[in-house]
Amino acid sequence: MTLYLASIDKNFLVQAINNKSELFDEPYQKIFKKDITARDVCLAWIVGGMADIERQKHFEKIKRDSNSNLLGVSAAYWVVFTTFKLFHKLTDIRSPQITLERMKAVEFQNAVRKYVLHAVELFYEVGVDTHDPDTYGSFKSKLRSAKYLDKVDSKLSSRIARIPQKKLPDLPAVCKAIKKI
Repeated sequence: MTLYLASIDKNFLVQAINNKSELFDEPYQKIFKKDITARDVCLAWIVGGMADIERQKHFEKIKRDSNSNLLGVSAAYWVVFTTFKLFHKLTDIRSPQITLERMKAVEFQNAVRKYVLHAVELFYEVGVDTHDPDTYGSFKSKLRSAKYLDKVDSKLSSRIARIPQKKLPDLPAVCKAIKKI
């Protein structure tokens, strides 16, 4: 859980991949800040679980591709990071319409999965585009590099800025449309 929450924040993403145990020192208070809600934790858990499943599926589809190792285990944290960047641009995850009860609904889960699927594809495209074996070495070392994070973050921001507002579902609207819980 802590790793998924850490993956949301650019300041902790590389640390979540590199030094998981250090997250339980000083960063722990920043990750589990006073205003964190059960909804925040639940959404991170939902996205994290989906991110790992969907990155594995995508890896299986492209495993013969020379860059497929970009979707190794630690890529799940990058997908969480990318998904939350999409959320912040395209929907209001702080909306009171999004409740713990509604997060359990199939409709909500399906809407979040669309974001995660888009995030997997987006991260892979940007990751391949940013790949430079001379600078970062192996895929494993690349995914653990703050320098790589800076480049990927910039490219993700640029590509996400061009995504039309209606491309992915509005999560509060999905929650509002859920009839029975």
